Amino acid sequence: MINLKRNILIILGCVAIAPIFMASGTVKARQTDTEVWYWAYNDSQIIAYTVNGQTKTVYEKAGEFGEQELWGKRLASDRVILSNRSNVMRLLIGPDDVLDIANSEWVSYFFPVDYHRPYLIGVSGGPGYVPFKITNIETGRAHQLNGYLLDLYYEPSVGKPIFLPNSDSIRYFSMAERGGSQGNIGTLWELDLVTGEEKILATIPFVPTRYFASPNGSQWWFFRHTNTEKLTVTFGSITPETTELLASGLNLWGEYVVDYRTENILLYSIANDETLSYPMIPHNLYIYHLYSDQSLLVVDDSFEIWQLDPAGTAKSLGWLPLVWVDPFEYQMGGEGFLSNDGRWVLVSAVDAEKQPVQLWDMERREVVLEALFGGNVLTRFTDELVLIRDIPDGRETSEKASAYLINKDQTIILPEATTGHWIDVMTGSKLLYEEYGNLAERQPGLYAYDIFSETFTLLVPDAKPVILRPTFNLLGGYDALMSSHRNLFPE
Repeated sequence: MINLKRNILIILGCVAIAPIFMASGTVKARQTDTEVWYWAYNDSQIIAYTVNGQTKTVYEKAGEFGEQELWGKRLASDRVILSNRSNVMRLLIGPDDVLDIANSEWVSYFFPVDYHRPYLIGVSGGPGYVPFKITNIETGRAHQLNGYLLDLYYEPSVGKPIFLPNSDSIRYFSMAERGGSQGNIGTLWELDLVTGEEKILATIPFVPTRYFASPNGSQWWFFRHTNTEKLTVTFGSITPETTELLASGLNLWGEYVVDYRTENILLYSIANDETLSYPMIPHNLYIYHLYSDQSLLVVDDSFEIWQLDPAGTAKSLGWLPLVWVDPFEYQMGGEGFLSNDGRWVLVSAVDAEKQPVQLWDMERREVVLEALFGGNVLTRFTDELVLIRDIPDGRETSEKASAYLINKDQTIILPEATTGHWIDVMTGSKLLYEEYGNLAERQPGLYAYDIFSETFTLLVPDAKPVILRPTFNLLGGYDALMSSHRNLFPE
């Protein structure tokens, strides 16, 4: 477990000190979102830069970073939360001002778990009973939430406070005391982020063994079912049928209760009377995406990826690209095999060490890219292109990469990187490239590569990139994606 008491916290871009709650309206970040910033570092500096060549040194201290490796989670176009590999240091960065509050009230409560602009939710450790706070990153002030978050660990769909849609409020569940003593009492709270008013929605007179919340925070279920007691508390507009299904041991995925007990997979909607039915395949499943045509994307426990159709068909798309080594860049970077909107699915065509990788366009239901990669395949998905690359694992001497241009329906094979890395997709269909060799044509540093002109432009000399991750999950990359989806078919 990480010892968060040792964390060093530095705030950059947040200089005003004011209450977390404002007199009226929702606080908006000061930047305009018209310029996208990226971050780099050397032994003593953190540098913010843009694809157009703007650079700003946002933090400087001699020898501060040395041989450290930094990762980041983007919060906005000019804000990122940073840490080093051991997660001992935590930085919140913008492109301008610096406020060092390493000894402030944030320090013991700053393991980030969620962000809803401008509010960042952090906890102190986990899993288990953990204190937690919500912080307005525009004012730099934190508000401690009541009680202790009960992180059940195996129920990742609950635990974090829920930001209510079209509202300036959050709802969250907490326990009065730390620990599972018999007299411990839980409470469902609602906090108005504008006025600071906090009210009790429900009291749960026991420590739940399982609890669930709908994605919009309007429905909650709390169960304590043991050999000696069967206790249930619900909140919101809830049907007895849904409560009975969850009480029987089934799980909630988004707005659906998943039932695997029949010859088909059944998804019962908690929002209406809809029931979806899919063919059962003989493996444990992880559900990843429900498409507008009601087809379902799942991964089984042999890492095979399936498209299930309500009409009763099950189509294998391929296998997950597997991991052969675990370098820092792979662990922290990449976006797994699936884009957030579910459109792009990266698969290995065969379950083999040398992977013929295929990129599926699920809108067209066809493969749009094929390439041969090694074991460590990384992806970046944007509205303009998909970047696919591998990291040499000792059996190859260069890094291969391909870019699929979405609007042009075109695949571009990028130059092999023998003394560098393809890092990320930047704005304007440019790619971020790190050069660590000392070539005649390129000095060490970070470059923007123009796909169309095939030219490199130096952005930051003698610096390393901050690897931007898709989630707050400590595992990052492939491991984070797999761990964030609960197995819906328990033993």
